[in-house]
Amino acid sequence: MCRCYGLDTAVPLSEQKRARIVKLAIDFHVAESTAYRWCEGIVDLVLLAAVQSRAIEPFEKDEA
Repeated sequence: MCRCYGLDTAVPLSEQKRARIVKLAIDFHVAESTAYRWCEGIVDLVLLAAVQSRAIEPFEKDEA
């Protein structure tokens, strides 16, 4: 996750997300589409965990 989103080091503003994903795909010897799928999967898991822990509520509940 750190390498996917550039959390381990500061990402220069000039470096685009696509370039980072392509480098990640090359490093792990996977297709570029697989690297994008991993990023989407990570976001899905983080959102699911946040909802389950009630850190966020995606749908407001009307108390009225």
